[in-house]
Amino acid sequence: QSSPFIRDITYWLSIKGRASEMVGGLICSDDVIYFLSVILLFLWFSVIKLDNERTRRSFRGKAGRYAAAMATVIVIGYISSRPAVMTFYDATYAKQRTLSEESQKVMEQLDGPLTITTYVDIFDPEFDIASPQSQKDDFARFKMYTRFKPEIRMKYVYYYSAPRDSVLYKQYPGMSVEQIAREVARKKKCNPRRLVSAESLKDRIDLKAEGYRFVRVVERGSGEQARLRLFDDMHRHPSETEISAALKKMIVEPVKVGALTGHYERSITKKGDQDYSIFATRGRFRQSMINQGFDVVEVDLSNGGSIPEEISILMIAEARERLSETELEEIDRFVARGGNLMILADVGRQESMNPLLARFGIRISEGILAQPSATNPYNLIPCRGTQGAAEQMKGFYRNMVRYAQRAAVTMPGAVALEVIDTTRFRPLVLLQTDSTAWIERQTTDFIDEQPSPDPGVGERLGHYPTAVALTRQLDGKQQRIIVLGDADCFSNAELTAGERPGILSYNFSMIPGSFRWLCYGEFPVSAAHRPNRDTDILLTPMSLPVVKQIYCFWIPLLIGVAGLVVWLRRRKG
Repeated sequence: QSSPFIRDITYWLSIKGRASEMVGGLICSDDVIYFLSVILLFLWFSVIKLDNERTRRSFRGKAGRYAAAMATVIVIGYISSRPAVMTFYDATYAKQRTLSEESQKVMEQLDGPLTITTYVDIFDPEFDIASPQSQKDDFARFKMYTRFKPEIRMKYVYYYSAPRDSVLYKQYPGMSVEQIAREVARKKKCNPRRLVSAESLKDRIDLKAEGYRFVRVVERGSGEQARLRLFDDMHRHPSETEISAALKKMIVEPVKVGALTGHYERSITKKGDQDYSIFATRGRFRQSMINQGFDVVEVDLSNGGSIPEEISILMIAEARERLSETELEEIDRFVARGGNLMILADVGRQESMNPLLARFGIRISEGILAQPSATNPYNLIPCRGTQGAAEQMKGFYRNMVRYAQRAAVTMPGAVALEVIDTTRFRPLVLLQTDSTAWIERQTTDFIDEQPSPDPGVGERLGHYPTAVALTRQLDGKQQRIIVLGDADCFSNAELTAGERPGILSYNFSMIPGSFRWLCYGEFPVSAAHRPNRDTDILLTPMSLPVVKQIYCFWIPLLIGVAGLVVWLRRRKG
């Protein structure tokens, strides 16, 4: 398996998984040729066997005929398995075994050669995914892409860094890191001579920044690069969304998101509970923005800085100090040139953030939202999508409305948003509370107390907006702003909080959904197909025993009776 040519032949000869593509609805020419060739091969062997029985030949002559038959079929198989000669037919109604339309448009623009280089550490537990024995299976993960671009080439670089497992030092006492790496490579059936040190690769790639973990570098012939990583989830490998986003990033101007800093805003790099590293910059997290086609950088205006021209989206996540007039003027200039914003408010930030929000006709209400719950704290607000958002924004919000009874964006400690001016921007409520919510102005302890609305201080039940979209036409383009009433809904702690009783959390989905709207659908790349027609299950639990009886008793009985009839007729004959 260490030889690429032999690996191609043995991989083609293997019947493992040959029928799975057809069962899934994709008819591939190399699979069809495989089954026809194998049938032909054994028929050919049978003819050779019968002919050898009738004709006197030497052992060398007989063996030569078998070898010629085998060689012919291997040549046919090798040629038919080349991506350039393969053809496909997707028999599924929704074309689910084919790239989505958006991904196909990306592939059409990718002219020239394309190389995917995989860097894997010999000490990495994920080494087996890209080991020499697994390279054909690994290449098959990109089969949907080689179908549209057969010239894709895969390269593998095996390197070593300092072992993360201290047991290896005890297992190989007195050896250097290089010697240990070569011993481990022999055990993993990898040629030690292929190993290089991580230091020798630093001019090509910063492996330290990747934590010396599995990473792929996608490179065009013209030099543009993008990265693909494995993820710490049950699927591990990048899906069509992540692969297409990486490819598209090389052919269009990347969408740069600037995160404002200098006023104790949420950090996009720190790993604290209130910070945003998971969704912004964590490479091993699938929904992270850097894996969805975005570049995320910090922007500091506190010392007279300016917003770079390449920033198209500015994120302001809970400014805990009031922005200076100079900073507000810089944000005004950013808005005047057509930049889009995402502003996340929070409880107790009225004084620091209302002057900023007033520029867009929004104000944070005094107090904190509360909603009764039998299982969750009263300040954990499940926010539902509105019908207007489903009709105008579609996508993420349409799914929320479809599953309105359970689907919600959870906000642990949120404020209500008020629209105070509609002359500059047109508002649209995206998320709102249930009708049982109110603005609590007295209670601050939601763990030991269960507050109730007090109409005497203005606490009234009703639907309160917690996310608002603002739009206006500017220079022939729609300018877009999203304001949220809670900065914790995207925090590391909330994204890893787990499932709550009775709530289907859509916090994960809102992040790419919102930023996709803010960048006019450029990223993330949509892998959506048209919905299937057959979506109803007519089989009921009551009918399962009948089905079981048919398949386990009646069908075997019919086969047995048919066999008995054939046996009796043959005896009479």
